[in-house]
Amino acid sequence: MKNPTDRPTHTAVVGDVLVDALYACGVRDAFGIPGDYAVPVFQALRRQEGKIRLHTLSHEPAVGFAADASARLQRRPCAAVFTYGVGALAALNAIAGAFSERVPVVVVSGAPGIAERAKGLSVHHSAKSLDSQAKAFEEVTCASVIIREEGDLLTFPRKLAEVLRRCRVEARPVYVEVPRDAALWRCPRFDFESLVHFVQKEEREMDSETLAECVGELTHAAVQARRPVLVVGLEVQRFGVERETAELAGCLGCPVVTTFSGRGCLFSLQMGGEDHLERGLLPEGIYWGEAGDSGVREVVESSDLPVFVGAPLSDVDFGMVSCRQELMRRAVRIEAFRVSVRRHVFEDLPLQAVIPAWLQQLKKQRRCPASSFRTPLSALHGPSPLWLLPGSRTVRERDGDRESQGVLALLSPSDTEDVGRQDGASFRIFVEAPGGGSESSLKDGTRSEGTPEETTEREEEKIPEERKKTDASEERLLALGSADSVLITSLSPSDSVLGNRPIRPEDIATVLSVKFRALSMGESDTSGTSREKGKGAEGETRCSLRPAHRIPRERGVLREGAEKAKEGADLESSCASPFLVIPDMGDSLFVSVLLDPEVPVLSHGNYSSCGFAVPAAIGSQVCGGPRPVVLVGDGSFAMTGWELLNCRSLGVTPIVIVLNNQEWATIRQFDPLADYTVLPRVDFSGLAEALGGKGCVVRTRGELVEAIERAFAFPGGCSDVEHSDVCTSSFFLIEVRLGREERVSSLLKTFQRKFEEARQAATSVRE
Repeated sequence: MKNPTDRPTHTAVVGDVLVDALYACGVRDAFGIPGDYAVPVFQALRRQEGKIRLHTLSHEPAVGFAADASARLQRRPCAAVFTYGVGALAALNAIAGAFSERVPVVVVSGAPGIAERAKGLSVHHSAKSLDSQAKAFEEVTCASVIIREEGDLLTFPRKLAEVLRRCRVEARPVYVEVPRDAALWRCPRFDFESLVHFVQKEEREMDSETLAECVGELTHAAVQARRPVLVVGLEVQRFGVERETAELAGCLGCPVVTTFSGRGCLFSLQMGGEDHLERGLLPEGIYWGEAGDSGVREVVESSDLPVFVGAPLSDVDFGMVSCRQELMRRAVRIEAFRVSVRRHVFEDLPLQAVIPAWLQQLKKQRRCPASSFRTPLSALHGPSPLWLLPGSRTVRERDGDRESQGVLALLSPSDTEDVGRQDGASFRIFVEAPGGGSESSLKDGTRSEGTPEETTEREEEKIPEERKKTDASEERLLALGSADSVLITSLSPSDSVLGNRPIRPEDIATVLSVKFRALSMGESDTSGTSREKGKGAEGETRCSLRPAHRIPRERGVLREGAEKAKEGADLESSCASPFLVIPDMGDSLFVSVLLDPEVPVLSHGNYSSCGFAVPAAIGSQVCGGPRPVVLVGDGSFAMTGWELLNCRSLGVTPIVIVLNNQEWATIRQFDPLADYTVLPRVDFSGLAEALGGKGCVVRTRGELVEAIERAFAFPGGCSDVEHSDVCTSSFFLIEVRLGREERVSSLLKTFQRKFEEARQAATSVRE
């Protein structure tokens, strides 16, 4: 066989051509694990390391998950490099998840050399045939290019360009297989910069007349609708139309919710500063049928025009919607390459072309649709819960020169009771009695007139006699005026009546939500970078969980008058979000649903593979994302949690919260008598030390608050001598030991109950 490296003119080494193509496609990060068949590809990446950063991990599934998260965060393809057989096939599940979740991952696999195959011997790492791996990846990728023989070198560059174009256009994984000897041979050069012209807005040829007809029907439906609602799914982020969708919400003037798998699909807006506020989009809830919030369900299912954007039908999102068929008959559905306007279907219209065109047409109307009431969702279905941090705290509310003070206690959802609206504001305030019962601080939600002192006396009359006997410094709401916000000025969890209570999974969401708000208000950030710090009433500098934390009175979908933030911030270099929450499968995913809507979330909700979160945290931060906060159960941690040992070498600093209930608790909900769900007890905090990080164990709400305080104090900018030891660690692990009564969240229990009811109903219909 003639050595292809001897070919002369206008050629380049195949490995270098591959790297050039990946770079032109937008790839800036590659994750992988070296193996004998993949060494030439790794060498090519190293030769051009100024183009693509290479990150190595410990197990192939983690490589796939990390590449998935990196691609989502950067909104461009990411490469995952494996050796043949034992490497690539081990990552098949992770790539299947990327396909299901529409994430552009370029799988690059080494392979046995062409010369080796000609010997007629079975090669190591091979299965049924040398094509077995390629056939397996056909089911989880949208396109592939494989060099099988020398003649393929002539067409390889052009085919590679087409495969990478499809990766960008369809937002799905692709497969590239290069034999280890062919990677060192030469092939024709190709102008991969032309790829840029293929992946602009016009990524697919489409009929302009069809687009115009589609937009016309969409506009007519919007103008006629009086109660529209926007339901946003994961494809909005995958195809990069978050900002256009935000503007669409502003034009329609309607409530905005997300699907369950789409939770966090707008995180790039949330992390980019305040574009979501300036442009009008802040999701207020999750539509999940019978398993979700009843108020959100009422708004969506009573709407005369539910608009589903980037929300493909799946059992995860719509399996609990009993009125699905009737709802879809009157709905508008805009998916990746398909639009349904009630009964009329338009094929081959890309999402990223339809949304801008519809938005432009609505603006041309020069009048608002009939629905433009600009009303927050909370005003449509009643007050939304106001979740505060566990423990007692001083509350100061100002109304001009008037000021009243009191104490609020944090309650989880199961402790709460609707108080109604306070002077028209859509929120609840709850106070828990020492005996464990829940009492409303204000019964009718109407602000009393008069001086603060008179208001205080009237509100105290509504408190039962035994309640008045408790120490006022613990939990007594003295008064609430008519100010625009509540100012939380202190926190002392160790002194709290609630602080000594066992942790429930819901408490984790509450603490993280308040921490996010606190950091967003100007506290020093999680990486040690200095931000403007809040000052106390006496001028002291507040830190972490003791900042001035303002709770808006109206958390509406449409917020006008927000100061325009600097546009064009690149997620690679800076990120306005204090942190990014990444939940794993199981109860961790349900806990993430309870987070404040403004907290950005990156989840694997649709495919729902265990083991996603820890590698995803690494992948998200190495590409320039905010500090990740991982929510993971003990079962899922055992799969990929070991990747934390790479944190120090990669320079990433995740905070990992392990929900340790010593079982597969989600499965236990479906089989309460099962013994196969029990897991061995593991000292995760001790394991953290062995993996090069810092760990602690928490059992009570107060301990959880203090642990979060410590976690956000490192690895940089730590000046507290008591906690200075954590500053040298790469990651911080909080092991939450859950008791038997608190081992799963109330939301998971609700889901299981509703799921069982739906299953029984379906069974009875068949019978």
